[in-house]
Amino acid sequence: MAARRLVASLLLCSIACAQHLSLDSLLVRLRTPNISVDDELLAGLAALGPEAAPAVPFLIEHLDHSWRVRETLAAIGSVGLRDPVAALRGAGPNLRLAVTYALADADEKPPHTVPALMGLLADDDARFRRALGKALGRHVSRLALLVSLDDVDDPRVKAGLVVGLGMAAEPAAAHAAEILDMLADPALVVQVESLRALGHLCTLPSGGSFQNSYFVDFAAALDLVLPQLCRSLSAQEAALREAAARGLHQILSRAPHRFDAELAPAVRHAALEPALLAALEDEVHAVRFHAALTLRRLPEPSGAGAQALVAALKDPSARVRELAARALQTSPGADTGATVCGLLEVVDDPSRPVHNASLFALQACGQAAAPALPRMLELAAQSETYHEAIGVLAAMGPQAVPALLERLYGSDAGWKRAAVYAFVTMDPIPALPPGPLLELLGADQPLLACQAALLLAHAEDVCAGEILPTLLAWLEAGWTTPTMYAALAALGNDAIPALPTLLRQADDLPFDRDPELYGCMLATAPSSRQVARALSAGLRAARLQIPVASVLGSGRAALSPALVEMLRDPDADERLLASWGVRALPALEGPMVDAIAEGLCGTDDPLRGQLLASLTTLGVEAAPLLPTLRDFANERRSRAWLQCVVAIGNPPALECLLEDVQERPGFVDGRLKALRGFHDVEDHILEQLSRLEPDASHPLLEVLAEVSSSPAASSLFLEHLMGHDPELRSLALDGLASSPVGPTHGDRMLNLLLWPNEEFRAIAVDRIGECGASVLEQVLALACGADGDITRAAREALPAFGPHAPEAFELLWERLRDPALPKACSEPIARTLVAMGRNSLRRVVRLLTGDERERAITVLAAGGEGEAVVALLRSGGTEAQAMGLLEALAQMNSVPRGAVEATTPWLQAPSALVRRQACITLSRGPRRENVVAALRAALDDEAKDVRVAAREALRAID
Repeated sequence: MAARRLVASLLLCSIACAQHLSLDSLLVRLRTPNISVDDELLAGLAALGPEAAPAVPFLIEHLDHSWRVRETLAAIGSVGLRDPVAALRGAGPNLRLAVTYALADADEKPPHTVPALMGLLADDDARFRRALGKALGRHVSRLALLVSLDDVDDPRVKAGLVVGLGMAAEPAAAHAAEILDMLADPALVVQVESLRALGHLCTLPSGGSFQNSYFVDFAAALDLVLPQLCRSLSAQEAALREAAARGLHQILSRAPHRFDAELAPAVRHAALEPALLAALEDEVHAVRFHAALTLRRLPEPSGAGAQALVAALKDPSARVRELAARALQTSPGADTGATVCGLLEVVDDPSRPVHNASLFALQACGQAAAPALPRMLELAAQSETYHEAIGVLAAMGPQAVPALLERLYGSDAGWKRAAVYAFVTMDPIPALPPGPLLELLGADQPLLACQAALLLAHAEDVCAGEILPTLLAWLEAGWTTPTMYAALAALGNDAIPALPTLLRQADDLPFDRDPELYGCMLATAPSSRQVARALSAGLRAARLQIPVASVLGSGRAALSPALVEMLRDPDADERLLASWGVRALPALEGPMVDAIAEGLCGTDDPLRGQLLASLTTLGVEAAPLLPTLRDFANERRSRAWLQCVVAIGNPPALECLLEDVQERPGFVDGRLKALRGFHDVEDHILEQLSRLEPDASHPLLEVLAEVSSSPAASSLFLEHLMGHDPELRSLALDGLASSPVGPTHGDRMLNLLLWPNEEFRAIAVDRIGECGASVLEQVLALACGADGDITRAAREALPAFGPHAPEAFELLWERLRDPALPKACSEPIARTLVAMGRNSLRRVVRLLTGDERERAITVLAAGGEGEAVVALLRSGGTEAQAMGLLEALAQMNSVPRGAVEATTPWLQAPSALVRRQACITLSRGPRRENVVAALRAALDDEAKDVRVAAREALRAID
């Protein structure tokens, strides 16, 4: 049946793609009463893409498969939704949501749909507004949403725009502050959606990979968002408390494991746990539910947190009780007695999830769960709760041993197996009397026999000869399980007769069993050369997982003698094999260091390379070989050793590299690559430079120029820049090109701008902007002076101030309004204003509808932010704003990407002035068929000015 469905699906897709007539057949199926909208039908429509637009009304009717329908609508594209406004306004709630989600999932939307969607944000349905906000957030720039927020008064529209701001695909910290500002809005609906948006804002997308810069931004956003969400948990309005609880849960539930280290400090800093504990007592069920859900995600609840969770076990809501029990699994708290008593009260909860969660929480209490022993013995006799109850008994350890021994000596076969299973899972395995275990050793069930053997290996006064034959028999029969290997490992050297079989299995077992197998061999004969060869071969074949420390145990330390013997073997293949085994060592000591040193200094090139690779995996444990590594590099001028030094990564390795740089300055390049692997290299270099004479500092200064990242290094470079040594000045120039320059260096950078040296002036032009507003007025005065080299340099330097002096917006704007301002200086000031960031550009756009309209257009045209202007034009807005944006595009030196597509829809604007300006703007773009068609249609416009502009535009693009 599955094969026939697959063939039918492929056939429908191929037919739909091959000929247009297939659409008719698909539509016939859709029109058939009581038709089932199956995957094949939807796949055929999706394959047609925009050509399947006539099927949209029929698809919307079949909402029983709404998520499949949404996928199909998204594949058809928003072009198929001929009039989304009419469809969204005149339909029921489910239909509207389906269409809206389809628009959100579509890869592209025509610009004219965005204003229509914004007009629908005033809808009373909160779910609909959120869906619209999601669609806008995915397809509209953050700047456009911010500008729109300034232009609306309706609280419902503001709420929808805030949702879009939270869904915007831009770094979170960039607009966390703007969403936080919306919490001051008097409308409750805006405050609620702002809190929900904060939860989306600090949510990492699921799947995919992210750069470190994204996680840094995530942490910065958390510092802003978490405190506000915690405060909102105690708000008077229940809707605000619920939104805050949802937001906190969303943040913690979507944070990936690799971010836990950065997330935990932020959580503690925000005092998240106390706020959540208070929310556990809220009168609103949804607040309590999300608070318990979030507490479960915390790294480890405190003592007060455990007490509150125990109290939550009596909550009227079964889901809250379950989540409280699951949260107690992480840490039962300091007063485990109270925790156990509370959990015992819900062990018999009528809700099965609460019942299971309480058993797992009791298991986490360990030996403190002893008061639950009688009840656990009862539950262990029931098939439904057997495994969970046995887990609790095993966690009790010595407290449960007498009761389990009584069952082991009994006559019930089921209880015997349960007791053995409980003893095996205890940590550590207790020493038991051998009597009943010897009987179970002969069981016809291999798992039970191996478990009994494992317990006997830890028992007192038991001879290995009684256990080993049974294990060997099952081992030869192919019964290879972790329990078998654990039993053999517990026997130690007494299990040497099993070593040949284990060595044979090393080549045959599946990958996931290798760690247990090699661990067993190490425990059996750790110093055996056979084991060393098998382990080395497993590492070379990449069958044993690295790092091996977590699976091989302490037996690795005894490998060293056997590997030393192999490294000194006359056979080259044996030496090379041993070099792989070096990776399994916990540390390098004594003879092993000498044997590796001999291998590095020998003439066997493959051995040297493989030894270096193995030392890299050891990391800091290879520190004893640092002198040998340095001599090896000096003699052979090889750079392979640098990876080992970086992997060692301790202060001696750093000192070794820095000394080598000073003694052998001709080999700085290779050392630089290694030095970049150390985080504190800059501090070490600065410390050494402070003790050296200038003539001896050239190599280190060259290294510092490559790795510098602090203002302290910039101060040193500026000092050398004013010296007389030309080589030092050259190195200082290279260092300043990458070192940060802070406000404290403003006077020095200003002097460099005035210096007659062209190289100095070029550095000042590139970097003086980092000094911020402290020197902006002086540079602005120089830029407005008479023409000359200094004036031109000052004008070139102005845009660099933008990211570092956002508070100087008013100063630059007033200067731009000065009628005496030289024309050549207006463009640098405009580019500086735009470079101040999105908030500055937002202020400029707002002036498009005011008295400063002409100057705002000038700033947008000259500021080099064409793509931002295009994004704003796509997002709609008022006709006055669109007019200003179109004029700015027309005045730009080059047509930005997407300008033609964003401008064409405005040929249909109600205002004749906007239509005329759209024609003028299109006249500067490339010739395209859709543009020519739109302009030819404009030749019949009712306004004469529009017809004239369209005619001139056609001439221009022809």
